[in-house]
Amino acid sequence: MLFPTTVAALYWTRATKWGCIASILGGELTYVAYYFKWLSPDLTFGFLSVVPVVIVATVLLVVVSLATSRADAGAEETVEPAA
Repeated sequence: MLFPTTVAALYWTRATKWGCIASILGGELTYVAYYFKWLSPDLTFGFLSVVPVVIVATVLLVVVSLATSRADAGAEETVEPAA
């Protein structure tokens, strides 16, 4: 499921690469679980199976991104004054 990752990459500056990877893998694994009936169709609560898949992908994106730090978070931009 690439929708949450795409939106986060465009609009949320806090998203990390690990959050995006977890979102994609978690969304796809959830979809496969619904497809092969490993998860009960009752868990969709009357919606199409894509709705819980998007929810799982979004939650994973947010939680993992907040738990990990960005690679450039520690780098401070320094500007030398012109002499």
